Amino acid sequence: MDGQTEGGAAVDIETGQITWEKAELGGLSVDSVRMVEGSLLMEAARPNLLLIFDPVTGAVVFDSRRLGIAQVVTRRVLPQSGTLLVHGRRAQGPPVVALYDLVTGEQRWANETLFEQTEPKKKGLGGLMQNLVRVASEATALEVLQAGPDMIVVNTLTGLRAMDARTGAVRWSTSLPTARAGNPARHVRLYPSLDKTIASPTARRSGPRRRWCRGGCTTSCNIPAGSSSSPNRRRRTRRRAT
Repeated sequence: MDGQTEGGAAVDIETGQITWEKAELGGLSVDSVRMVEGSLLMEAARPNLLLIFDPVTGAVVFDSRRLGIAQVVTRRVLPQSGTLLVHGRRAQGPPVVALYDLVTGEQRWANETLFEQTEPKKKGLGGLMQNLVRVASEATALEVLQAGPDMIVVNTLTGLRAMDARTGAVRWSTSLPTARAGNPARHVRLYPSLDKTIASPTARRSGPRRRWCRGGCTTSCNIPAGSSSSPNRRRRTRRRAT
């Protein structure tokens, strides 16, 4: 086959029967078919086409032609939600980020606004640097910092973005501090928030507390203002139950 495949097929090693065939894999070099990092899926790549499929069933999870993606930049399996996160660039139009179901290959959502500028546009050299950073971020793989059932947090060169895991809408975004030379932050980590409840020192003891006071207090005592607060000289008003 001169180092190229005429098509893709899977063979059952126990029975020797062909379980599935894919003509889309024809014409690909053997080196173009490899495993997706961090998963059991396979990917087959050639110019303007990337297929990600299940090698056991042959089911296609992702086909770059569906969204018109010319270059796939990010492909990340999210095992907690059973999904595949893909980010790619188009020949025309904005870049797109999409989420796919690992079992059915169904597209759950697509987002075309993730890389939009959130800061005020600058003029002159500052504006030129903003455009360069945005273009570079579109061509850089997304760093997934959190991938839960409710929210997906990613790090781009322009800052952090939190997307709704169900709809793909951006919930919040924030810019990260940069060095004087304009280099973006390289090491970004998320940590769980801490409960900063501060206990008052006066709340250490529970139950009624006996306090000696001077005149003018709010307790029911007969000590006039300016008199001694000694326990031996304190008088209390007693009420008899009627």
